[in-house]
Amino acid sequence: MNDSAAAGPPRPAAGRRSFLAGLAAGMARADAGRADAGRAGGMDLRAAIEAIRCRADVPALAALSFCGAGVLEEAVTGSRRRGVSEAVVTSRDVFHVGSITKSMTAVVAASMVEAGVISWTTAVGEVLGGLPLHDDAKPVTLWQLLRHRSGLRRDLPEDLQERLGREGRSLMEQRRGLARVMLAEPLEQPPENGYSYSNAGYTMAGLMLETVAGQAWEELVAARVFLPLGLTSAGFGAPARTPTVTDQPWGHRADGSVVDPGPGDDNGPAMGPAGTVHLSLPDLATYARWHLREATPSPPLVTAASLARLHGVGQPDGYYGGWDRVARDWARGQALTHTGTNTMFFAAVWLAPARDFGVLAVSNQGGPAAAQACDAACAHLIQHHS
Repeated sequence: MNDSAAAGPPRPAAGRRSFLAGLAAGMARADAGRADAGRAGGMDLRAAIEAIRCRADVPALAALSFCGAGVLEEAVTGSRRRGVSEAVVTSRDVFHVGSITKSMTAVVAASMVEAGVISWTTAVGEVLGGLPLHDDAKPVTLWQLLRHRSGLRRDLPEDLQERLGREGRSLMEQRRGLARVMLAEPLEQPPENGYSYSNAGYTMAGLMLETVAGQAWEELVAARVFLPLGLTSAGFGAPARTPTVTDQPWGHRADGSVVDPGPGDDNGPAMGPAGTVHLSLPDLATYARWHLREATPSPPLVTAASLARLHGVGQPDGYYGGWDRVARDWARGQALTHTGTNTMFFAAVWLAPARDFGVLAVSNQGGPAAAQACDAACAHLIQHHS
């Protein structure tokens, strides 16, 4: 994927398994106790994270460790905007978390399944039958969409997103317009023919949920996730709203160039269910901590049985409801992980429910340097608590 300044509107590139493989290697290095980019003997956490940030040359980097009861350590370094030294990033600033949004969509789905308004096996054709659906798409189920086993294309057509947005349609109407085109196409592979990451699939899952609920996905996730968890900073789109004020982190491309607030500063808003949420570091930690409490989710957004399904408890390594489940020695079994990027921010979360422990890291830059910085920050925290 090309996410350079010349690439045009940002393409979603979140939760990539290639990066997860690299991060897994970083975790293995931490397990072995070998030196990595995040280690700084004798230095406190902030100094270690600052050293990682400087080596990666990203404008800001924040990292945090936590358990179910609360935050263990946190450090925030750098600036909201490259070249503006007085715009110091703070622990209350909000960061775009890209495809970490997917697990939120899955929680909404589980809550609606429990309410009896939809089921895991509800097919696209049952909910969106009023659209011109290709025969391939009709039997695809909600659970297949949430597990990236639907066979749908990876990304949404950008030109169509832009046109629907210019026409002033509501987000529900925009998603329906996207479905009218994408679901009329043959699938790229048969459902259950293997894992195939799909932002389009999660967007279609969101459309199914909002269609049966009669409410936009944005309203559903706010009511069923943000509000009960007290995520007061959570919202949608790029954190910075105006090019004349630097009161929140601005996004930066992989080459380090700043992205002005305005058109092109985020994924198209219609792909919300796949990756448009932003929130503060403490609120992201609150959300992640909720996932640690598998046996007794509190507050009870969903039951323990539904959360176990979303986490793939008792199942082999693989992708379940918004999380990649992978075996790690440091996690004392299987860990849950996901990354998120809109190519201008980067976020990573690792959870070890068996240890009641997790780490996360965020940056206001996209691309490999930011991915490596978040990798090193997570590895440093894991090593520190091993």
